[in-house]
Amino acid sequence: MNKDIEELIDILEYIDKIEIYASESSNAKEFYKNRDYFNATIMNIVKIAEAGSRISSEMQNSYRYVEWAEIKELQNITSNDDAVKGGQEVWQIVHGSIAQLKNSIKHILQS
Repeated sequence: MNKDIEELIDILEYIDKIEIYASESSNAKEFYKNRDYFNATIMNIVKIAEAGSRISSEMQNSYRYVEWAEIKELQNITSNDDAVKGGQEVWQIVHGSIAQLKNSIKHILQS
């Protein structure tokens, strides 16, 4: 299997875990209070960023509609204490960037 495809499949698995963790909360404050799920979500976001950084430039050039730079930047956002405090930024990532990324990766894998 192509290394890029393996990375994309891994990213989908991380996203699936994040969706499970996030589904246990109805808002950012509640999500932040559930420290186990919140921390597990941050760890999976970091894993997504790391896997995204390993996607080849050929794949990135072929699928320019994917925000590859934004994926790599996720790791920096989640390592910023101010950004994760209160959970709002992470909540927005989960329900915005991560949801979009899932759709984009599914599209790539189907093509």
